Amino acid sequence: MTRESQWRVAYAQQALADLRAMEVLSADPSLPASQELHFLQMACEKLCKAYLCGKGATPEVLRSSHAYVAATLPSIARQQLAYARRGAHQDGR
Repeated sequence: MTRESQWRVAYAQQALADLRAMEVLSADPSLPASQELHFLQMACEKLCKAYLCGKGATPEVLRSSHAYVAATLPSIARQQLAYARRGAHQDGR
C-alpha cells in the first residue's frame, strides 16, 4: 500500500468518526447546533483530503491547509450522483 493510499484510508476513517460524533451530538438537544455543524465541517474536510490523496495529492501539502472543501466537495458530490445514477440504471430503475 502506498503512503498516499494509507493517508487516504486514515482520512476516510477520521471522516466517518466525525460523522458518527455529529450524529451523537445531534441527538442531544442540550448541545448547541454549532457543535453538530462543527463535526460536519471536519468530516467534509477529511473526506475531501481522502479524495485528494486518492488522486495523488501529497499528504504534506494537504495537512497544511483546511481550504479544500469549497473546491473539492462539489466534485465528490457530482461523482457520487453519477455513480448512484449508473447503479439505478443497472438495477432497472
